[in-house]
Amino acid sequence: MILMLLSNSENYNNYYEDTIIKTYKEGRNNYFYYENPNLDLMEAKAIIDLVYSSHFFTLKTKENYKKRMQDLFSIHNQAYFQKRLNLHVVKNENEQVFYQELEVITKAIKEKKKIRFEYQKPSLTFNEKHKLTELAPIDTVFSNNEYYLLCQGAKDPNTCIQYRLDYVKNVEIVKDSDVKFDDYQLNSFEKKLNNMTYMYGEGKIEVIELEFTPNVYSNMIDKFGKDIHPKKINENLYCVQVRLSMPFLLKCR
Repeated sequence: MILMLLSNSENYNNYYEDTIIKTYKEGRNNYFYYENPNLDLMEAKAIIDLVYSSHFFTLKTKENYKKRMQDLFSIHNQAYFQKRLNLHVVKNENEQVFYQELEVITKAIKEKKKIRFEYQKPSLTFNEKHKLTELAPIDTVFSNNEYYLLCQGAKDPNTCIQYRLDYVKNVEIVKDSDVKFDDYQLNSFEKKLNNMTYMYGEGKIEVIELEFTPNVYSNMIDKFGKDIHPKKINENLYCVQVRLSMPFLLKCR
């Protein structure tokens, strides 16, 4: 019986381009399992590593991704996706923001429609009003350990504007809109995407103190995270201590 199963699985694998029925022996028993040919084990592992390295996802969301990825493979291979360390500070407190806002954005991109949303950047002033923004979404991308929404500029259709996805709130699709990008615009958008470089590099870490005005507070969080603790110097100036690598400091000079 075992020889027949081994022969049948070998014939099945020879018929297909991918080896999707695999076997292994444990003790006296031979085990057969199906491996999804559409996603290689190491490809899936790389995706999970990317999700876990992100500041954007909450731990609950990360674990949900891991579980769903594990379910694509046999019990024999699920150990590949175990994460021993939960690296990086979780900055996004609400895991539902990813599903709710991203779902609407993805649908708008698919249907080639504009979106309307509020961009609620962190602020040191209270009761700040957030105006509605109406733009054509291009894509969502991962850069600088953050998730970004890319939109076409309203004044210049060849420009690309980036928004941090965790600041994008109350997204809705503009139903009577129509979005279409030509080749020149797509090339312009791609150049913008290529210029979204990483903040940190290799090198010795130095603690420095930076002074900034309240209007760039959200930019400070973009670069250094929500764990910064600004100290008020006066009405128009704040300071904060941050850790930076030497290559970045040399670049600033």
